[in-house]
Amino acid sequence: MLTLENFYSVNGIYEDKNHDGLPDGIRGKIYLQKNASDTEKRLALNLLARLAYDCTAMSVDNLVFYEDEIKNPEGILIHVDQEADINWDETRIFTKETQLVILAKTQEALEVNGLYLYGRMPYIWEVEKEAPTFSTLKELLPKLKIKNGAIEEIVLSQKYKGLKELKISAELDSVEEAEQIFKKSCLGQNIQRLIFTRLDQEEVI
Repeated sequence: MLTLENFYSVNGIYEDKNHDGLPDGIRGKIYLQKNASDTEKRLALNLLARLAYDCTAMSVDNLVFYEDEIKNPEGILIHVDQEADINWDETRIFTKETQLVILAKTQEALEVNGLYLYGRMPYIWEVEKEAPTFSTLKELLPKLKIKNGAIEEIVLSQKYKGLKELKISAELDSVEEAEQIFKKSCLGQNIQRLIFTRLDQEEVI
């Protein structure tokens, strides 16, 4: 299954068709609406270039423009929706089975926040050898006394200039205890909000 922590890997968006250990394609396509803006097209091309960096086979054939709604597309879906339930400066990034969804409220937010997707992800802030990544966060979850934890969604902010919010699906006994441990961790000083999604409710830290 495609996840945020494995996105740039053969367990995520990449395919290894000839089983030589090297990515030689991606699963699915990069999808854009037929009337996509220049901002959306630039993001798609920059993502294509980022994907090509670790892949032996990539071309513009991996871009697909669609007119009508597509059901369960495999790959990457880029969309700007002025009615989206997010702030004007935010971009939601989440996985849904076999697709990565990139949803922004404004063109400006997509332009700025897109830099994170192809320039820093899966690093959380700085792109450095020992800097925290989504895998670092995944390893931290058991220390928060979380069971079956998964990174469900991130929210990027144009004003915050990076990752603002994390949404994690999990089983946990105490939100307060998880909050204390997280704030003391290497990640707790910079992320504004951590949301735990449980079976029947949401708890915001």
